[in-house]
Order: sequence, then structure tokens, then C-alpha cells
Amino acid sequence: MRRKRVTVPPVADPWIRGWGQTPYIKRPDSSLTLLDLFKDAVEKALNSSHISLHEIDGLAVSSFTLAPDKAIDIAVKFGIKLRWIMDGATGGASGVDMLQHARHAIREG
Repeated sequence: MRRKRVTVPPVADPWIRGWGQTPYIKRPDSSLTLLDLFKDAVEKALNSSHISLHEIDGLAVSSFTLAPDKAIDIAVKFGIKLRWIMDGATGGASGVDMLQHARHAIREG
């Protein structure tokens, strides 16, 4: 039996509005935590995009050193209410992987 194809109303393609990154530190000072790095990158992304933290409703996180935390833990620590969330761990492809998933989530509403 063939499935009927559902037509989704056209939605403008999402685009990257802002970005933030932290410098690569091979051996960071022990007082610098991963949460500090996330906070720094998020603040830079918010500043470059001119939006507030509370306008964010989706989050994708990829880190091999975040355990035992997950993306939801980051959202809770930052006080973000989410409609979409993703934990990615595909190494160097994580950025592209998460962008593709986020794009699909945005287009589907």
C-alpha cells in the first residue's frame, strides 16, 4: 500500500542570523568549565544576531566532553524553554548534521 504524500505549506528557508565561538584551548585553566565556554559562545551568538536568549526555542549541542550532561541540561542551566532539542555526537560532521536537523524542524513548524 502506497502512502499518500502530505503537502507541507511553503516556508521560507531558515538562515543563520548570528554566530558565536570560543577560541580553541588545548589545555584550559582548571577554573574554566565547559559551561563557561557554552555561555561565552551563546552570548556572542546572541549579540551578533540581535535577539534575546528567551527568543530561542531550539537547541542542538554536540560535545564529547559534556557527559554526564546533555543538551537539555544546558537548556535548563540557561533557563531556555524549548520546542526542539538535539544531542549530536557525530564528530566533525556535527555542525552540518545539527543544521540540517534544525532546518527541517523549522520548516515543519
